[in-house]
Amino acid sequence: MLKKQIFQTHILNIAISLIGCFGINFLISSPAFSQTQSNSRTYITPSGNIINIVQPNNIKITSDGERVITPAGSVTSSTGFIINPDGSLTNSFGTIITPSGVIITSDRQRILTPVGGVNTKADYIINPDGSFSVPGGPTITSGGLIITNDGKRVITPSGSINSNVGFTTFPDGSIATPGGNIITPNGVIITPNGEIIGPGRQRRRS
Repeated sequence: MLKKQIFQTHILNIAISLIGCFGINFLISSPAFSQTQSNSRTYITPSGNIINIVQPNNIKITSDGERVITPAGSVTSSTGFIINPDGSLTNSFGTIITPSGVIITSDRQRILTPVGGVNTKADYIINPDGSFSVPGGPTITSGGLIITNDGKRVITPSGSINSNVGFTTFPDGSIATPGGNIITPNGVIITPNGEIIGPGRQRRRS
């Protein structure tokens, strides 16, 4: 019995030592923030094309655990990051990084997305689907796309799409235009004929 207790105590001490050595780096390497983790979504365009898009995790964490890099920018923390129950990260100053890589500044005055920043005046609303609504301003999807406050333009890393009659937003964060374009949650544009448009292309109209 005594030998068993000594063995258990030894194992516990090793575990505590490992946590002390690796700290937040050990926590951040969990599957929720694996740099290789990805998921895919299948889209069917109005013309019947079936498109499968792989959506990589947008968050990269430096090996020292002191910097998080996302398409919206980078956030540093000399004391590491806290992983919140919803999968977001918080640094020592209170800056929040959502699981999709959107950054909320510590003063809650600005939301940073892959397509630019939006001033919030600390009164933004987080919707059930993870998107943000800014009173008097645009809607920011959970993945960081911006829908202008008149509801007639979606700004993505691939360019922007206009629609005078608005858009349809689906629970997975994708957006469809009346003209048949589909915008994936990370901003890839799929045209009705199946063309895939990545970041850096010119503006398309629906």
